[in-house]
Amino acid sequence: MLANLKKTVKHSFIYSIGNATNKLVGFVLIPLYTSSFSVAIYGLIALFDTVADFLLTFSSFGIMEALNRWYWDKKMEGKQREMFFSVMIFTLVSSMLFIALTGFLFRHFNQQIFGLPVSGRTLMFFLGSVFSNILLQRILVLFRIQQKAIENMVFNILRMLLVLGLTVYFIIGLQWGVDSVFASRLIGQVITLLILVPKILQNCEFKVNITILKDMLLYSWPLALSASLGLIFTFSDRWMLQGMRNLDDVGNYSLAYRISNIIRVIIVHSFAQAFIPIYFKKMESKKDYRFFSKAATYFSLLMVVTGMTIILFSKEIIHFLARNADYYASLDILPYLMLAVTFSGLLQVLVLPFNKYKKTKLISLIAILAGLLNIGLNLLLIPAWGGAGAAVATAITQFLMVVTYFILNKQIVDFDFEVTKIFLLFALGAFIAFIGLQMGDLVLWLRVPAKAVLLLVFPFCLKLLGFYEDIELLRIRQSWKKWRNPARWKNNLKNMNSKGLGE
Repeated sequence: MLANLKKTVKHSFIYSIGNATNKLVGFVLIPLYTSSFSVAIYGLIALFDTVADFLLTFSSFGIMEALNRWYWDKKMEGKQREMFFSVMIFTLVSSMLFIALTGFLFRHFNQQIFGLPVSGRTLMFFLGSVFSNILLQRILVLFRIQQKAIENMVFNILRMLLVLGLTVYFIIGLQWGVDSVFASRLIGQVITLLILVPKILQNCEFKVNITILKDMLLYSWPLALSASLGLIFTFSDRWMLQGMRNLDDVGNYSLAYRISNIIRVIIVHSFAQAFIPIYFKKMESKKDYRFFSKAATYFSLLMVVTGMTIILFSKEIIHFLARNADYYASLDILPYLMLAVTFSGLLQVLVLPFNKYKKTKLISLIAILAGLLNIGLNLLLIPAWGGAGAAVATAITQFLMVVTYFILNKQIVDFDFEVTKIFLLFALGAFIAFIGLQMGDLVLWLRVPAKAVLLLVFPFCLKLLGFYEDIELLRIRQSWKKWRNPARWKNNLKNMNSKGLGE
């Protein structure tokens, strides 16, 4: 189990670098956005991003989820290259159709959809950026399936540098306004794709296998439906805020969402990209059941600590990032969204046994019911509480989904998740975060140290509550002895690398 945990942690760390450099471009650019764009324009960009995420998820009917499941199947040995080529051809055709339809709707109804006119050039840059991202993601997902974490990281960093530099140039140098956001994404992603062409060709055998493609689509379309419905229901809060309130509410909600999304980008996606291939390769191995269970617990611990840190220092983070006081209303929204994101991250692990036994229709049903609940709660809470109401609705929905999956996993899964420990983590983290939020009126020099003390108390509270096993306490002590001296870090890292990152 320890070897698998080390491998997961190692690959998660590498993926976290790639994910951070990719997704956190928008986070790094928040000071530039908030000083250059009004809250309403920031809300408009957020609405465009929801459409982009939907097209990325649904345009190929979840075919990459099927590739993830099929790629290491023993029956597919020797057919991986033609399988990937078939996936790329299907992606090319299907995504072009979806983007063409989206372009038609936005071109003719943008005033009704967004509440203000959007230029044809903006739409062109936006749709081009979505299409190039769909194609780019296919090869990056393949790298993750092949467990080529270094290559995934390198090309994510390359794209980040291109997009970041171009965005700053277009906003400050050319003063393109909102077009800068989508034009920089389009150009940066196209350049990265061109560099990746040899890698794409290397992994392709120019043969479309219709039989395999049909089997993969039969497996993947319920997953695509559930994921897309999940996105629709998740992003419905922004669209309902736009319809029931205004774009300023959307802008503040989106700023809080982008900050809370740090957990999804750095922790959730990175862990999932490292853990899921390992899970599917070892899903029939009973000796790895304890690893699966402990991985979920450690993953929850990492999410809770990160989320608690962001909530404790949310006032300082938002005041530092937002150059306009109109954005400070996002402070009341952030804690609820952080709770929702951590519950959502846990679902990434809880859903895997359902994929193992191909119960994708059940996944879709749960997603649909949860989405309907989320919309109902939004209708109830948004009129009174605005963005905070939308965040509370999302948190409640995600919590109930976690409870549902824990109950159903008792009937399906071959091992037991550490449910009590996981809920202990969330309860204790929420309690400490709540105490920290009560310190908001203290002066800065008192507030920051007091919150830091609360953060340091957390692991000791877990020990008092019996969270750690004896072997875990032993490993913690050993790790402390190994890493407490900075002079030994170089040799420790060298020893880690000598064992091979690609193992």
